Amino acid sequence: MSAWLFPQDAFAKEKPIKVIVDGAEVKLEKSAIVKNGYTYVPLTSIGEALNKEIVWDQESWVVTIADRKSGQNIFVNLKTNKISVGDTIVDYDVFLHKGKTMVPVRLFAEYFHAKVGWNGKDRTVTIRSRDVIPILMYHSVNHKANSAVNTQPANFEKQMRAIKGAGYTTITPFDLYNFYYNNGKLPENPILITFDDGYRDNYTNAYPVLKKLNMQATIFLITSRIGHNGEQGYPNEIPKLSWEEIAEMGDLITVQSHTWDLHRKVSGKNGKPLSLLATPLNLNGKWETDAEYRARITNDLRKSVETIKEKTGYESVILSYPYGDYNPTVIDVAKELGIKLGVTVKKGVNAHYSKEYELKRITVHGDYSGEALLQKLK
Repeated sequence: MSAWLFPQDAFAKEKPIKVIVDGAEVKLEKSAIVKNGYTYVPLTSIGEALNKEIVWDQESWVVTIADRKSGQNIFVNLKTNKISVGDTIVDYDVFLHKGKTMVPVRLFAEYFHAKVGWNGKDRTVTIRSRDVIPILMYHSVNHKANSAVNTQPANFEKQMRAIKGAGYTTITPFDLYNFYYNNGKLPENPILITFDDGYRDNYTNAYPVLKKLNMQATIFLITSRIGHNGEQGYPNEIPKLSWEEIAEMGDLITVQSHTWDLHRKVSGKNGKPLSLLATPLNLNGKWETDAEYRARITNDLRKSVETIKEKTGYESVILSYPYGDYNPTVIDVAKELGIKLGVTVKKGVNAHYSKEYELKRITVHGDYSGEALLQKLK
């Protein structure tokens, strides 16, 4: 029995079917159902979960499911109840159920780089990408105690050797950009290694290990802090990289934006602490207007990406949100400035269909053995 083909009577008078995409349950507008042996789900629900653009043409009654990454469009004809890929009609039907367009799960398995599984005990259909892209998140690499924000150099080397020995190939942000926007190909078992904040120990302790193993990595810079060692208004500043050190690491290290100077927390309108990037400011009892907030973060991010371009010669295609805080305005401003990707602190790996401005990362704890890290990647 195939992973997506189930007995018609297996679901009779049973609890609803769950649909799980990369570990997260999809909120279905209508319950999944089985027809002619196939599991069907609402098109809009599964399309949103898999980050597909759905265009409805009311005049022709044709729905287009667009996949920018592959350049492949699927057309759902609600007059003929047929599905086609390009000009070719495929052997799946579509139908309306309680006002919702229902499509077979198998459609996404075959045409959108996904694989589908079934758990009969839990009555769960699982969808996972065939392209799995982990992004690791580090901060400091120094001799202080191991933690979520520091890895001792000896253990860092063990982790890197484990990754390399397991067959992973390090990639750059530009490789990831080409994958998501230009249907570019990634190597087998790709992995993006990232460091937040731009600490000098990335140069003194991490880079020599990466150099020894010929592994690439990306450092997200708080650009205004480059070269700072506690002066100029940052009394507790941990020493940061210099542009000279960044240039020396240029054979293996790419630097990208972590904002110009928005890596601090303030109280947001909801009373919760947020980064300066992700909330309007309250100045003398008056909140910034939407326009003032947008202008402030635009100026900051523009200064950051322009400085990186001036110092390195290349563009900033990926943004690391300070503390993982972001909102629709942040994403919109990033798009306006030509930034194509965003990384969060949400746990997990990334897929062919991941949202480009909400990419997940795996926080690497300094205590992880090489084997423990590999288990996290799986």
